[in-house]
Amino acid sequence: MHTLVPLNFLFWTILVYIALSASFDMHLPLCPPFHDNNGMWISNSLGYLTLEKYCYKCSFSNQAINFDYLWLPQNCSYHRFSTDTIERASILLRNQECMKKSSLVEHCKSKPLQITFLGDSALRGIFCSIARIYIGNETHGPCQNLVCGVSMSQREITIPFIHRPITIAMGPNLNLTFYYVKSLKWKRLDELLEYVISVQRPNAIVFSTGAWDFYNLCKKHRNDPSFIPPVNGSCHNDDMRQISRSRSDNWTNQTMHYLSNLANQSNVRLIYRNNHYNNRYGALCADEELETLLKTSQWEIWDNRIMSKSVWRNQSYDGFHFDWPVMTYTVEDHSKYNAVHAAKFMQKPGMLAVQLAHSLLQNLFHSLLKFL
Repeated sequence: MHTLVPLNFLFWTILVYIALSASFDMHLPLCPPFHDNNGMWISNSLGYLTLEKYCYKCSFSNQAINFDYLWLPQNCSYHRFSTDTIERASILLRNQECMKKSSLVEHCKSKPLQITFLGDSALRGIFCSIARIYIGNETHGPCQNLVCGVSMSQREITIPFIHRPITIAMGPNLNLTFYYVKSLKWKRLDELLEYVISVQRPNAIVFSTGAWDFYNLCKKHRNDPSFIPPVNGSCHNDDMRQISRSRSDNWTNQTMHYLSNLANQSNVRLIYRNNHYNNRYGALCADEELETLLKTSQWEIWDNRIMSKSVWRNQSYDGFHFDWPVMTYTVEDHSKYNAVHAAKFMQKPGMLAVQLAHSLLQNLFHSLLKFL
């Protein structure tokens, strides 16, 4: 049996929570932007009968029920996407943005919507989960592209491709571009962001850093038996506090505000993905001070902490990554991998990454969900 909490008063709290929910209207209102992340995971056996209440304009046969746990937002509903709804939302958003232009509207409508990702391997895992959703199978894939990996000899995008864009077409109406990046202060990443905003002008940029800022510290403690992983998310030593301060210093403040103003002029959304809980560095340590300065700008903060807090240990194979190793390219490979997890009473892989992917899509297309 998969359990996340002791089966005591919390178990009965969940049952009462579900029972009370069932006594109200069948569907909860749509979650406000970036509020679907606040909620709770419940066992599939408990949540199956109430999932429809929390799913905004979804087919109840959606693939959430294939995972061990279901994500239920607090007092609101979210949309679980499919190939069809990603297509329709992309067309609607592209056309909406094109109408804001005084000329060349029809030419604009002939081009796909562009979303650009700049981040490390954690953001790559979410990018690849969007690809899985688009191909129509959240649990099996195969997910074969130049970002996520094509074969055992051509693996997922990583350091050799740093700052080199790879664009994947999600059908004729949506292009997703991924830049593998390390840190805002590494190899003038700020200049790359400026270029993407002012020249490429995607509809939205999803940006995330953290792993490489803490990399040398993690490497230092890797073979230290006395080192205690910062699983509570805090900065629990001076080295971590110093890195946290460097991620929110005056230069960072000025740079992020400059990029925010530039994006506002260029009609580009800026979304910062904060770090999920992991065993390498504190998620709160990485982002709390940075988020304080971002909140005074046009950056939108997409929270990955709450959703990851109780499940990250079983949903990241090495305590950090969302990728599903060994890289599995066929339905048969995935079935074997899931069977191994089941035999060890472990959760199926992909549950957290796929839920985060739905969350990002929900907030990218939020204003259009009522039309899907």
